[in-house]
This record gives sequence, structure tokens and C-alpha cells, in this order.
Amino acid sequence: HGVVVEQVLGTASVRDLMVPEPTFMPADEPVERAIDDYFLRLGYGGFPVARDGEVEGLITLAQIKECPPEDRTHHSEPA
Repeated sequence: HGVVVEQVLGTASVRDLMVPEPTFMPADEPVERAIDDYFLRLGYGGFPVARDGEVEGLITLAQIKECPPEDRTHHSEPA
């Protein structure tokens, strides 16, 4: 397993793969808008969530997919 990962990633470090200037999602963003304005538009698998300039958590595409469509007009909640 480790050999496969090494073959795929080589000697890359987290710094080499990170997004240097991440886009923060407002904590009160409705899930519906998060899908359109963040996940579809920017294409990342997750976003840090902030309120008043402070990071509260992370919201991922996997969490978004678990949210029933009828609940997507409600606000997002960080993990």
C-alpha cells in the first residue's frame, strides 16, 4: 500500500499539494448556495468555514452529499 502511494506522490510534501490561499466559506452560508458558489464553481472537495474571521471547522463535499435536497436551503454547519 505504501509503495503505491509513494509511486503516485513521489516525495511530494503537504506544502507541495496544499492550496496556498484557501477560500473560506461563511458559517451561515445555506448549503444550496455552498454547492453552487463554492463546490461547483471552485471545484474543491472541502472548504474551511469561518465566522467573524475565526475558523470554526471544515465542510466537505461528502457532508454536502449527505444533506437531503429538501434541507439544503438551511445553513451549513462545520465538522
